[in-house]
Amino acid sequence: MVGILNQYSQVDVNRMKIIRQLCPDKILTFHRAFDIITDKTKALLDLVEIGCDRLLTSGGASSALEGIEELRRCETVLSRAGIKVVAAAGINNENVNTIITSSGVRAVHASSAVLDVVKSKATPLVPQVHDVRMGSIGAESDTLQWKCVSVEKTKAFCTAARNAWRGLETKHG
Repeated sequence: MVGILNQYSQVDVNRMKIIRQLCPDKILTFHRAFDIITDKTKALLDLVEIGCDRLLTSGGASSALEGIEELRRCETVLSRAGIKVVAAAGINNENVNTIITSSGVRAVHASSAVLDVVKSKATPLVPQVHDVRMGSIGAESDTLQWKCVSVEKTKAFCTAARNAWRGLETKHG
């Protein structure tokens, strides 16, 4: 996953083509640098020219839910070229159905993390070494906290996404 922009915040087509040439047999995903590009129409054409396989984007918004219109446009343009749009940012089991059905995207990137808090600055899993810490310090000075995957949230998300995609298949054949 890579996204190289030039000094004008446009896709750096030449450098991206070098990446494509260096990794011809790898899936090339242009990341959310796309979301800060002002001329997204040109950027979409650039991604086709480069030969990208995927675009990770929120539709140029803070969240995919806010960027649904642009996600739909990206999906329409890029699917014709065989490029998969991967909706990202703020996607969870509560909004994934709306995002998929409203934008038509066939892939999503989401988090199902929950905050885990552990007492003690040094544990067998997270030793205290030269003041380097993994995770962040909690409200109390003797706790560490980090995000862990929630099995329940992951299952709920997958179910919601599967149901949304089934609805799209039924609607579009």
